[in-house]
Amino acid sequence: MTLATLARQVARDVRHDLGWIVLYGVLMSCAAYALVLMAVNRALVADKGAATELFLERGAQTVTLSDVPSRAAVAASGEGAAPDGGTVASGGAAPEEAAPRDAEALLAFFDETLVEDGVAGSVVYVPGALGYDVALVFLGAYADLPAYERDRSAPISFAVSRDLAGEVPSTLELDGTRYPLDVVGPDFGIPYPGYYEGPELVEANYRNTLFVFCPSYRLACELIGELRSTDVLSGPLQRVVLFDPSLEDVARFRGAVLDATGLYARVTPLDEGMVSESFSSARTQLAVTGFSALAAAALAAALVASLFSALVRRVGELSAHHVFGAPLGLLYARMAAFALIYQALPTCLTLAAMAGLVAVRAELVLAMALVALAVVAESLLVALLAWRGLRTVARRGLRTTRGT
Repeated sequence: MTLATLARQVARDVRHDLGWIVLYGVLMSCAAYALVLMAVNRALVADKGAATELFLERGAQTVTLSDVPSRAAVAASGEGAAPDGGTVASGGAAPEEAAPRDAEALLAFFDETLVEDGVAGSVVYVPGALGYDVALVFLGAYADLPAYERDRSAPISFAVSRDLAGEVPSTLELDGTRYPLDVVGPDFGIPYPGYYEGPELVEANYRNTLFVFCPSYRLACELIGELRSTDVLSGPLQRVVLFDPSLEDVARFRGAVLDATGLYARVTPLDEGMVSESFSSARTQLAVTGFSALAAAALAAALVASLFSALVRRVGELSAHHVFGAPLGLLYARMAAFALIYQALPTCLTLAAMAGLVAVRAELVLAMALVALAVVAESLLVALLAWRGLRTVARRGLRTTRGT
């Protein structure tokens, strides 16, 4: 039997079971897709819960801007007096005297509260700052929230995105002073109230980016001129979070916001229910992931059983080939080739589903290589088990023929 003949026979075997191969391929890829998707979502939910708990531990209160509400709406919300202790307009419209005037009071508030151990924190996006595509400036209490160990003895710290590693100098000179320029680590993430921008999102979304960690808003503005000139609504106010503020802090903040924007700042404490809801979602995700894993394992077992059954069905035909001179070794090669091809499509579709949902990294490549090796080893083992049955049948047939 030549290799060409062996290839034709294997191709005929595969065509005979092509329907089952395609079916198992689709089912396995769907199960793998669901499994990876659930695992990714579970990690995101867990990160969201951890980020929310991080803010909750610090007594964080979020800020929402809206039109100036009526007195009845403020009383119903339980937020107390109107901004600056004055009256508010009825019907939700801002009164004429509350029209935007200037932002000096708000900037003064930020100068005093966006400091080390202050009651405010914010992250500001400054496009084109200091020659980078964007600079992310973490101010006040926010300077210690990202997953980055800044030098707390220094008034300000700088780091660049990982795509710039090895391409930028180790220092950054501003106003005649050189500051160390670091590279964020692989675990760098940015927490927000109720949301967490994990390392993979940061690496994908922030390229050619400068990260600035500075508790002092005033110092950051002195060193980064674009920060002070940023519009008040797109500056610290856009993502400001108050940390355990007093009633006086809240009243002053609302009055400053009203003066600067003509809008009402609704300050809302983070609810512990957000954390419990996040972790409840994580448990639900874990249950769904476990179910998907069991479904994938059941499909893999069914695929192996189907392969073994297909090989066993060919034992009679192959034993006849052996009787007419085909060596057992060549028959095993035919069975092993069929087994490998039988599982090639399901395996390739499964690996494609994994690679399509998760960023291709060294760990994923290694895992995919291990899966491929495991499939090859399992295919050869199943073919060997079926071949042992073939050998037993062939030997029994030869003894019967000789006895006759």
